[in-house]
Amino acid sequence: MQGDAVHRYHWMTNPQFLNAVALGQVTPGPVTHTVAVVGYAAAGVGGALLAAFIAFLPSFSFVLLGARHFDQLRRNPGVLAFLDGAGPAAIGAIIGSAVPLGLALTQPWQAAILAAAAVALLLARRSVVLVKQFRYPAYVNGHDDLMIEAVAGLLDDASPEERIRSEAEEECGYRLAKVEKIFEAFMSPGSVTERLHFFIAEYEPSMRVSAGGGNADEGEDIEVLEPSIDEALAMIADGRIVDAKTIMLLQYAALKIFAGAS
Repeated sequence: MQGDAVHRYHWMTNPQFLNAVALGQVTPGPVTHTVAVVGYAAAGVGGALLAAFIAFLPSFSFVLLGARHFDQLRRNPGVLAFLDGAGPAAIGAIIGSAVPLGLALTQPWQAAILAAAAVALLLARRSVVLVKQFRYPAYVNGHDDLMIEAVAGLLDDASPEERIRSEAEEECGYRLAKVEKIFEAFMSPGSVTERLHFFIAEYEPSMRVSAGGGNADEGEDIEVLEPSIDEALAMIADGRIVDAKTIMLLQYAALKIFAGAS
């Protein structure tokens, strides 16, 4: 079916066919639903109805006709031999279909799927707030030190502004009065789907409601840093800050906010 629908007649693309298979597997009558989707792709509603009827007709006819001769059929040696072989054949057919479909559905290693996230740089006169924590992926890739970063977190169904306010309070202890979104960016569009929402926010000592440090229940152990913008830029230059999103925010702040400030 896949060869005809996708490669021979070009009724649909391979991802569309795989979606039809997936739809069929989560509904009663998987084959009927799958061929109905293929029929719709080929000829609209009429094609879907015709494909479903043709798919349903053989099994319906077999049951209707076989019911009249059930007693004879169940004692027929030829029928018994057929049924003995039908089980292994069906298993083989399922495996033969499942393996290529599974391989086609598997994301290649170059295309990791990551959720959207928000990141913010907290600013006050000539200082910024950063956090320092262990990052296992960076460690196994040769970074033998803790990562220094701007406050950030996955959205997890929250809005970007809601998430960054929550993360700022959880990680560094500041309850922000106002956050300003400055841009969005795909961090590595050739290999991952991650999309970041970048914010800046002013802070002052009166906004400090806790020591921060992250969520201990999630294994976070975060140190809060408050370098000047010049010290933070020097950390980029000497390799202490190697996190891309943090570098982007610090460079933005240096160019747009702190430029010319004394």
